[in-house]
Amino acid sequence: MPLNEVNILLLDQNIILLSNEDGEFITELDIPHNSYISFYKDGYLSKTLKHKDGVELNIILEKLHVFLDEVG
Repeated sequence: MPLNEVNILLLDQNIILLSNEDGEFITELDIPHNSYISFYKDGYLSKTLKHKDGVELNIILEKLHVFLDEVG
């Protein structure tokens, strides 16, 4: 199931993008080969991977099993 508004951080370039309602993100930036990309969303485990040229990304974020109450 696609997740919208996943934060996508291009670590080497210090740029944050958001996924759309289809779970996709588009950028006109040239992402350097072997640069790190981090994916995170509240309630899910974050994931960081190394970008490889010519390889399509298919990221699955797992739901966290521990939920915390708000701190007041």
